Amino acid sequence: MLRTRNLLTTLVLGGLGLALCAAPAAHAGLIPNKVSIGTTPDAGGNYTWTYNVVVTSDVYVQPGDYFTIYDFANNGLGTTGATGPADWVLTSNLVGRTPDKTTPADDAGIANFTWTYAGATAIFGQQTLGNFSLLSPYNHPADSDFTSSVFRQDNDHSEHTITTTTVPVAAAGSKTPEPATFILAACGLPIVGLIRRRKK
Repeated sequence: MLRTRNLLTTLVLGGLGLALCAAPAAHAGLIPNKVSIGTTPDAGGNYTWTYNVVVTSDVYVQPGDYFTIYDFANNGLGTTGATGPADWVLTSNLVGRTPDKTTPADDAGIANFTWTYAGATAIFGQQTLGNFSLLSPYNHPADSDFTSSVFRQDNDHSEHTITTTTVPVAAAGSKTPEPATFILAACGLPIVGLIRRRKK
């Protein structure tokens, strides 16, 4: 019985290893290459947060493609004082805009900012798109999500990606988990208890 179980485990793990090795290389998309925070506030007491965004070598950006920075706390400033390269249009929403098949953490109480490309010609990587800036009264950094929707150069299929970036929060360590996070944590507590009990 034990030998059979060990054989099954070996086969399953071996199969997973082969599947991972056979998987195609992951494509990229738009990447927040660098995030800088102004060291001193402006006359209105706001800090400038600047995102240098790069389009990677295996994709291209066409009109309508976009990227979203999630949960950027700016205390209701919205798009006031924001700057970006020509042909990029900035919008703000409490939820989304989110590419298909990506699952960013998105607090519906904190604004997201989306830049959409409105130029006449496609932008092929690898190159920088330039600097995109937002204002916030906060200079405390926290991790958040960054998604993008572009197209792959090898087959012209849409490419949706998600990565981590840095955003302002009202106070250091104050980024609040979504309600779903609390629910999952609560569900996990009994399981942890069962595992501990079983180990005893």
